[in-house]
Amino acid sequence: MSETYSTDAPVCPYCEYTHKHDGGFFYDEALTEFECESCEKAFNVNVYTRTSWTCTPKEPHHDSMA
Repeated sequence: MSETYSTDAPVCPYCEYTHKHDGGFFYDEALTEFECESCEKAFNVNVYTRTSWTCTPKEPHHDSMA
């Protein structure tokens, strides 16, 4: 039994079962505890999210020469 880390899906620290993360359930930062679907043991969950944006102009930018 040890801590697990994954960027793909939550992994049980007891049996190493990888849980499917369809929907938004495992993306809830308020989620702190979950029961494994495989071994039925509860474990702590820390959810980290990262957000970024890319913005582009709608029209080309023209520099004015003065």
